[in-house]
Amino acid sequence: MKNEIEISPYGNLLVYKKGYTLEFVRATIQKRKLNGLRIFSVLSDQKLSDLNFLSEYTFLESLSITSGDDHDLSFLSELKRLKELSISSEGKNTIDLSNQLNLEDLAIQWRPGKILGLEKCQNLKTLCLIDFKETDFSAISRLTRLEKLVVKTASVKAITGIQNFSSLKSLSLGNCHALKSIADITGLKRLKLLEIELCAHIEDYTFISSLINLATLRLTDCKGISSIKFIESLPALNRLSLLGNTDVLDGDMTPAINVKEVFTKQRKHYNVKIENKKQEALVKSNLEKIKSWFK
Repeated sequence: MKNEIEISPYGNLLVYKKGYTLEFVRATIQKRKLNGLRIFSVLSDQKLSDLNFLSEYTFLESLSITSGDDHDLSFLSELKRLKELSISSEGKNTIDLSNQLNLEDLAIQWRPGKILGLEKCQNLKTLCLIDFKETDFSAISRLTRLEKLVVKTASVKAITGIQNFSSLKSLSLGNCHALKSIADITGLKRLKLLEIELCAHIEDYTFISSLINLATLRLTDCKGISSIKFIESLPALNRLSLLGNTDVLDGDMTPAINVKEVFTKQRKHYNVKIENKKQEALVKSNLEKIKSWFK
């Protein structure tokens, strides 16, 4: 076996190679002070026939799995020390998280009706949902200790269930093309960061006005927003971003005047121009860099 070492830049994880033994993996993680193990079973030369060997890796505290195959993941029941888990794999096999009582950080490609025991992960602080094929967030509503929720592509029409996350500080909703209502956001009084991207059918943004601790609001590629007057009710807001095709339809940008940092594209119908020296300096610097490439 050639013990070639590759460290994943994401999560400080040892990338598993065919031929690695349990002893080698454990010793390498300890010696190099790594967080855990990364399984990348996509390329033909590193594809694994199964992942059952992982049932003996009970020392792992962090595990990341990316696979093009629908592997049996029942070994997870033995990995009770996991604090971080990432599963990026499409399939129909069940994923049982009932024994992950210590889990704090989970990123998972959703499988409707196939993810069991999620409600038992009560120490979960960060959750990333990929391809979340549900109409709302009722399926995760019992994770009341969540502090950060990231959604990367979802079928949700409303965010019902999210009102239970009273400890939530950061919420990112991305690529939710069917999303129309964010009414249930009003209960998130501790929320400090809200990002909404590629969600062009939200009908009413005024519910955001109840987020008294919101410091950062980013609305990217959300098309037409009737007005941003609601931000006048956000006393903690110091950063506002309205980029991509996001367009304030009434053209009234005066509510943004007193926000410390504003990132937006100036449009003809806007009644005032919001200056942002940092943004302008960055754009100028980038243009100069691009010009230098062609000298």
